[in-house]
Amino acid sequence: MKTKSNNEFLISIVVPVYNIEEYLYNCVDSIIKQTYRNIEIILVDDGSTDKSGIICDEFANRDERIKVIHKKNGGLSDARNAGIDAAKGEYIGFVDGDDYIDQKMYEILLSACIRNKAQIAMCGRKTVDENGNIIKEMFTLADETLYTGKEAVEHLLRWDSCDSSACDKLYSRILFDKVRYPSGVMSEDYPVTSRLMISANMVVHVGHPLYNYVQRTESITHQLFTRKRIDVLKQVDIMTDFILDKFPDLKPQCDYFTGKQLISIQRYAFYNTDPEMRNSMIEVCDVCKREKAKIIKNRLFTNKEKRRFLERNFLLPFKARFLGGDR
Repeated sequence: MKTKSNNEFLISIVVPVYNIEEYLYNCVDSIIKQTYRNIEIILVDDGSTDKSGIICDEFANRDERIKVIHKKNGGLSDARNAGIDAAKGEYIGFVDGDDYIDQKMYEILLSACIRNKAQIAMCGRKTVDENGNIIKEMFTLADETLYTGKEAVEHLLRWDSCDSSACDKLYSRILFDKVRYPSGVMSEDYPVTSRLMISANMVVHVGHPLYNYVQRTESITHQLFTRKRIDVLKQVDIMTDFILDKFPDLKPQCDYFTGKQLISIQRYAFYNTDPEMRNSMIEVCDVCKREKAKIIKNRLFTNKEKRRFLERNFLLPFKARFLGGDR
């Protein structure tokens, strides 16, 4: 049986697009210019009300590798799922429409997959501002590293060399045969990325930071304290329940992941100034009380993290009363 050469594998790159006209040119240009040429670029216009949909069509007229899906707005997960359903490639990658990637990203990731017979390859990433200035580098390694699915998930739970982001990874298409992203929630990638990692035969980290995450103030992740931030915990529960069913010995790591999410939500709640969110703040207080022992006893948390959690745990009820009467 003839073995395929690297350039015979088609990579489908799914780009969700929603009202990002000022970023879209840079994003799509970075994909078009990939040194690995055998790609299809699926631009999913998720009901944009600015010129993003028109820009997508302009790109499709310039490059035959580009396909455009225009759909009713359904959110990030729905757009990704539409792209997965349309994908023809043996491998799938995701790029958010306001980010951009290194010119060699998919060449490096695919080569690592094939060389190591791995079903997922991932890289580090840079957080950059809207002018392209590097704010920080994340999840980089000195050398290429190979993980089992369990090892990869353990690193994910500890935010050590990777996280749950869909976008700095390349996946074998077959991993998505029975998996789609949950719609209408924040942090939709939590349960999906962990499930994909566990399903993969091997996961390889190439070490280099090849994905550029653009930090913009109006993005989803920079919104103020909302009900959806608490709903993130539901995705965390789905994720950790699945992991613990497969690997019960990863409970300390799962508790750490849950605690880190709670600390993040606690921070948003602490700086909330909207009286209408008072009941949600009280709910955060209740969850903090319930999870307090897990955080304090977990050796994966630093003493600084524990102190910060306890301080906010003590002050949040007072802040909630300040926003709207006694509890």
